[in-house]
Amino acid sequence: MDKVKKIKIIILSVLIALTLAFIWGNSCLSTSASSSESKEVYGAFNSILDFLFGQGVITHSIFRKLMHFGEFFLLGLEINLLFITLFGIKVEKILHACSLGLLIAVIDESIQILSNRGPAVIDVLIDLAGYIVATLILFIVIAVVKIIKNRKQKV
Repeated sequence: MDKVKKIKIIILSVLIALTLAFIWGNSCLSTSASSSESKEVYGAFNSILDFLFGQGVITHSIFRKLMHFGEFFLLGLEINLLFITLFGIKVEKILHACSLGLLIAVIDESIQILSNRGPAVIDVLIDLAGYIVATLILFIVIAVVKIIKNRKQKV
C-alpha cells in the first residue's frame, strides 16, 4: 500500500471516529440536555432559515430531523470514501457500506434507550436516508468525472 493511500485511510478513519463520537455523544444526552443544545443551535440558524424558507417554516422539530439527516449524510460520505479507498468501486462494497450505515443508525437510536430517551424508527429512516443520499451523490459525481475524463482522452 502506498503512502498516500495510507494517509487517506488514516484521515478518513479519524473523521469517521469524530463523526461517530459526535452522533453517539449527542444520543447519550438526556432529553432536556439534547433539546436545550439543539435549541441553541437552532437559535443561531433561525434567522437564516427564516430568510431562506420563510418565517417559521423550519420549526425546531424539523430542524432536529434535518440535523439527523445531515449528520448521516456526512458519515455516508466519509465511510463511502473510505470503502472506495480500501476496495475501489465495487457494488457489493457499496452495499456493505450502506448496511454499515443502517447498523450505525440502529445503534444510535438504541443508545437513546440508555439515556432514557425514546428511540424512533422514523429517526433511523431519516438517518439512513441521509446516508444513502450521500452515497448516491458521491457515485453520481464519480460517474460524471469518469465521463468527463473519457471525453478528454478521446479528443
